[in-house]
Amino acid sequence: MSVLWLIKNSIKLDLLFIKISKWPFLKKIYFIAHKYFLIIKHTFMPFKLSQSKTSFMGKDIYYDSRYGLVGYQSMMTRHQYLIQLANPSKVKTVIDVGANVGFFSMLIRDIFPSSKIYSIEPVPLTYSCLKRNLVGDRKTHTYNLGVSDRPRIAKMNFNSQLSAISQISSAGDID
Repeated sequence: MSVLWLIKNSIKLDLLFIKISKWPFLKKIYFIAHKYFLIIKHTFMPFKLSQSKTSFMGKDIYYDSRYGLVGYQSMMTRHQYLIQLANPSKVKTVIDVGANVGFFSMLIRDIFPSSKIYSIEPVPLTYSCLKRNLVGDRKTHTYNLGVSDRPRIAKMNFNSQLSAISQISSAGDID
């Protein structure tokens, strides 16, 4: 990927985020500035899953790659758009399977504050971030397990630098 491609797509994401997010305008701008700060930071300092975090609006957020809050911004933009299209009137329960570090669960909590959320993540290192991102949320329950069509133990490929693309594989390095 070229730097120019990354910049172009990041700016596109910023513009969509500003348009779609229900956050106040200044909060959106602060978030975008914070996103770029983390991208620059990890150009010089290594990213470490379960250790790399930032504080945003008084809350620690553990993120899932050297791109910092880009994944969270992308999740908020894409999924919030889809939720707006579907326009559900009342959401009581949400099950977040493959929750990674919890960005979708955080978005759901923001949009549907009274809903019950069940966040499920099989990878222990990623699960530790999920748990810390959702700490104090009494209506969210986290589970360190995978979901399958039958009871079993499966192997997963896992790369702590790109945790969002973990997948089941017989050559996996995590049970």
